Amino acid sequence: MPVEETQTDSSPVGHSTRGRLIGLLQVVGVLVILIVAIGFAREDRGGGRMAAPQPATQRAARPVAVVPATPQLTALRVDATGTVQARNFVPLATQVSGRVRRVGDSLRPGGRFAAGETLLEIDPIDFELRLAQARAELAAALANLELLRAQADAAISNYALLNGDASVPPLVARAPQIAQGEAQIEGARAALATAELALARTRFSLAFPGRVASSSAEVGQLLVANQAFGEAYAEAALEVVVPLAEADLARLNGAVGRAADIDIDGLVVPSRVAREGAVLDDRTRFTEVYLPLPEATHRPGQFVGVTLYGPEIGNVFVLPPTVLQTDDRLWAVREGRLAEVEPTIRAISADSVIVDAFDAGDGIVDGQLSGATPGMAVELVR
Repeated sequence: MPVEETQTDSSPVGHSTRGRLIGLLQVVGVLVILIVAIGFAREDRGGGRMAAPQPATQRAARPVAVVPATPQLTALRVDATGTVQARNFVPLATQVSGRVRRVGDSLRPGGRFAAGETLLEIDPIDFELRLAQARAELAAALANLELLRAQADAAISNYALLNGDASVPPLVARAPQIAQGEAQIEGARAALATAELALARTRFSLAFPGRVASSSAEVGQLLVANQAFGEAYAEAALEVVVPLAEADLARLNGAVGRAADIDIDGLVVPSRVAREGAVLDDRTRFTEVYLPLPEATHRPGQFVGVTLYGPEIGNVFVLPPTVLQTDDRLWAVREGRLAEVEPTIRAISADSVIVDAFDAGDGIVDGQLSGATPGMAVELVR
C-alpha cells in the first residue's frame, strides 16, 4: 500500500490537478483583496460626502493686515512725467558781414551768458572807415547848405535894390536849392546813423540771459550777415511739457491754472499750469500741458516728475495703493469676516489711491490676499 500511494501522487495527472487548485486559490485571493480594498475606498468617500461641514466658528481664522479708513477732504492729484524744453531756440547770426576778431568764452556749446554780454567781435576797420566817410558827407552837406543860404541872402538884397518892395521870386531866393541842401543833410545824417549802427553791430550780443546750444564761430572765420552759426535759448523760456491722458484731464477738471510740483532730482519746484495743448498727440492721443520752470539750472531734454493738484473733494478714503486687489477691488473686514468691495476710484498715484468712502468696517485689507472668499473668517493685524 505505501508503494502504491507513492506512485499515485507522483503521476502527471495528480500534479496537474494540484496546480490548477493552487492557481484558482490565488486568483480567488486576489479578487477578495481587490473587493475589500474597493469597499474601504467607497466607505471612506462616502464618509467624506456624508460628513457634516465643520462649523465656521471652529475653523482657524486667517490673519490679515488691515489699514484704517476714515473719510476726509483731499485734493485730487495726478502724477506724471514731463520733459524740460525751451519754448524756442534763437538762431545765432550777426547783422553785418565780416571776419571774426574775437570769440567770447560764453559763446561755446553749453556756455551761459548775461543779457548784453559781448559774445563775438567782428573786425571793425571797414565799418570805422564807413563811419568816417558818413561824417565827412554830413559835414559837406551842412557846408553846402550854408553856402546856398548865403547866396540866397545876397540875391534877395540885390533884388530889393532893383525892385523895391516887390515879392522875391523863389528862384531868386534859391528856395529849391536850399530845400535840396536840407534834404541832403537829412540823408547824410541817416547815413551817419547807419554807419554808427553797423559799427556797433560788429560786437555781437543777445538781449536776454541764456545758454548756447551750439556754435561754430571761430577767430578768423568770415561770417555772412543773417546766416546762422549756432543756436541759443533764453533761460526764462524753459518750461516743462507733460503729456496727460483724457482721464487725467477729467480728474483735474481743467488743467490750466492748476498748482503743480516739479520734482527735479529730488529738488521740488512749485509751478502752475500755464496753458494746455490745442491738439492731441498723433501716436499717444495725449494732450500736452505746459508749466513754467522758475529755476534756470536745468537743460532741455531732462525728464522730471510732476504732480498736478486738482479740485478738492470730500468724503473719500486716501489709502495706500497696496490695498488694491485683482480687478481693482478691495477686501473690507466687517465683524471678523471678509467683504468684497468694488470701489469708485477717483485717482491713483505712486503712493496713494483715492476712493469714495464706503462701509469699511474694521479696516481694509493691505496687500494681496490669495485664495480669499467673501465671508471668510479673518483675524485683524493692524
